[in-house]
Amino acid sequence: MADSTLLRDITIKTGVVKRLVKELCYYEKEEEKLMVKLQTMQSGGDADEHIIKKQTELLQETKQMIPECARRLMNSIESLKKIIGEHKAVLQDTPEYIAAAEQIKTGTEECMKIKEAARIN
Repeated sequence: MADSTLLRDITIKTGVVKRLVKELCYYEKEEEKLMVKLQTMQSGGDADEHIIKKQTELLQETKQMIPECARRLMNSIESLKKIIGEHKAVLQDTPEYIAAAEQIKTGTEECMKIKEAARIN
């Protein structure tokens, strides 16, 4: 049976990965929303120049957060992989191990999407 401290640590690290995946998805959606809003403002012609400038700045800040969030996510995934790898024999078939493996998979997929999008742009 796995140590309760170890299980707690894995649960926390799994939660961090899960939160960062959500955060990354949020920034991606926010970027799309801001791009549409900015394009609408620019094509409409009725928006103030200052407002358009501020929306552009907001969009740039959001774009800057995506790679930063992806970096933090990858670091968290690596940390979780390391602790699971060290204690795999003890953790096998525990709910914490299964949840951690799912979050590692989800987080890795999200990071791959970001890398693909960066390569396309």
